[in-house]
Amino acid sequence: MNRSFVRISLAGLLAIALLVSGCGQIGIPEAKPASQPASAVGTGPASVQVAKVQRGTLSSTLSFSGNVQARQKVSIIPKVSGRVTKLAVDIGSVVAAGDVLLQLDQDALQGQVAQAQAGLDAAQAKLNSLESQPRPEQVAQAEANLKAAQAKLDQLKAGPTKEQLAAAEAQVRLAQNQLYLSQTQADAALGSRLPNTFTKEQKEALSGVGSEQVNIAQANLDQLKAGPTKEQLDQAEAAVEAAQQQLALAKKPVTEYDLEAARAAVAQAKAAVDLAKVQLAEATVKAPFSGIVAQRLVSEGAMVGPGSPVLTLISTDNEVIINIDESDVALVKAGQPATITASAYPGEQFSATVTSVAPSVDAKTRTSLVRLSPDDKEGKLRDGMFAQVQMQVGKGKDALLVPKSAVVQEQGSSVVYIVQDGQVRRQVVTTGVSSDSQIEIVSGLSEGQSVAITGLSGLRDGAEVKVQ
Repeated sequence: MNRSFVRISLAGLLAIALLVSGCGQIGIPEAKPASQPASAVGTGPASVQVAKVQRGTLSSTLSFSGNVQARQKVSIIPKVSGRVTKLAVDIGSVVAAGDVLLQLDQDALQGQVAQAQAGLDAAQAKLNSLESQPRPEQVAQAEANLKAAQAKLDQLKAGPTKEQLAAAEAQVRLAQNQLYLSQTQADAALGSRLPNTFTKEQKEALSGVGSEQVNIAQANLDQLKAGPTKEQLDQAEAAVEAAQQQLALAKKPVTEYDLEAARAAVAQAKAAVDLAKVQLAEATVKAPFSGIVAQRLVSEGAMVGPGSPVLTLISTDNEVIINIDESDVALVKAGQPATITASAYPGEQFSATVTSVAPSVDAKTRTSLVRLSPDDKEGKLRDGMFAQVQMQVGKGKDALLVPKSAVVQEQGSSVVYIVQDGQVRRQVVTTGVSSDSQIEIVSGLSEGQSVAITGLSGLRDGAEVKVQ
C-alpha cells in the first residue's frame, strides 16, 4: 500500500475525532433521558407545600335541578252526562272550595227524581197496608166459625142426648104411621072402584115412598144410638183446625216474610231516590278546593260526561320537586332548609324547607323523590317552572379535614401523600362530604399529620421532598 496514502488517512481520522470532541464545547446539546421526577434522577428533592390534618366542622352545599308544581292539580270531570248550560269560570279564574264551576242541563235528572219518589210512595203505601191492624168484622166472623166447628166436634164426642134419641124415635113412629095411613087410604079407594082414585101402581108407589122414609128415620135413630164414626170425628176435628187457621189469618193477615219483603222494597225505593238526587246535585260541578283555573276545555252548549275533562284546577300554593342520587339520600332530611332560584327571577332567591323524602329509591334511575315547600308569599313561582335548589348538608359535623387539593385519584382510589422527615408516604384514604375548599377524611389519616397540597404530580412513595 502507498505509505503516503496511509499517512493522509490517519491524519483525516484524527481531524474528525478532534472535531467531534469539540462539539460539546461549542453548544451542541447532549441527549437526555425521558423526564423523571427530580428526586428520581438525583437533581434534588421536589418542592411541595403542606397542610396539617385538623379536626373541625364542615358543611357541604348540594345543588339539584327540579320543577315547580302546584301542590294540588286535578282535571275536573263531570260524574253525569249532560249539556253545559252555564260555564261560570274561565282560564285564570280564582275560585274557592265549593264555588260553582259549570252547570249541566237538569230537566232529565229532575224527572228521574220524581219517578224514583213515586216508586218510594207506592212501596211505602203497600208496607203501611200490610202493617195495619186486621178488620174487626173479619175477626168476629172467624171466631164464630171456630165456635160452631168446636161445638159440633164436642157434640159428636159427647154422643146423643135423651132429647135427640126421643126425637129420632118419634120420627120413626111418624114415618110408620104415614106409611100405614097411605096404604089404608089406597086400599079403600081400590075397593070402592070410584073413578079418578088410586090405581094399584099408585098404591105401590106410595107404599115405596113411605117405606123409604121409615128406613131413613130408623137409620138416623140407629146412628144416634151407635155414636159417631171415626170419619165423622176426623172431619169435625179438621173443620176445627181450619177454623182456627182462618181466625189466626184474620188477626194477622200477613206473614213476617211478607213484611220483610215490603220493608226491603221501601229501602230499595229510598236508595233509588237518593241516587237520583245525587245525580241531580252532580249536574252542578263545584270546585273541590281553592285554586286557579289553568285550563278550560269546553264551552257552553257542549255535551259532556264521565271520562271527559272540562277544566283543570290547580292550587295557589306550590312545591318544588327534585330527584337526588341515592348516595345523597342520607344527607337530606325533612325540615332541612334550602334555597331556590328560578331563571324567571335572576338574582332572586326563595327560601324553602324540605317537606318529605321518598322512603324508596327508584330502581331504574337510582334516585329518590324530594319535595320542598318554598316561601313564596307573592306567588311568583308558577306551576311548571324550572328551578335550581341548593342546600347545605353536614353542617356542624365534627370531622378530620384536609384541603381538597391534598386528595388525588390514583387507580380508582383516593390518595394523599403524608410528608414526614423530608420524605413522602403514599396513603389510601376514605373520603366523606366536601365543601368548596375542604374534604372530610373518614379513615386513613390522623389529626396533626402533614400532607402535601402542591407538587403532587409525579410523586412516588418514599420520594424525598423539600417543604416550601
